[in-house]
Amino acid sequence: MRRTDYKNWMTIMVEGFLASRAFYSKAMDLFRSKYNSEEAEVIFVMASDDERWSVEMFSNEFDVFFTSEANTRFSDRQPTFDLAVMSLCDHSIFRYI
Repeated sequence: MRRTDYKNWMTIMVEGFLASRAFYSKAMDLFRSKYNSEEAEVIFVMASDDERWSVEMFSNEFDVFFTSEANTRFSDRQPTFDLAVMSLCDHSIFRYI
């Protein structure tokens, strides 16, 4: 696993910062309250270049699945796999400065 270089880019290029676990948890709770029903429940597909952080932060969530786990079953770690999976999702949670 490699550590992400996005944090450095955010800090240097746009004076931004990475979103916290709390940011994502709050957004996920909003999606759960809006979309969960007796007929269906949302699932979250997490794609990240920082797999370690993602798994450490969200592996205890019952409705979170990681592209990194599925990806290793089919091929070497490929960003194109993440993009293909994300293109099939109905909604996205991301933070931009």
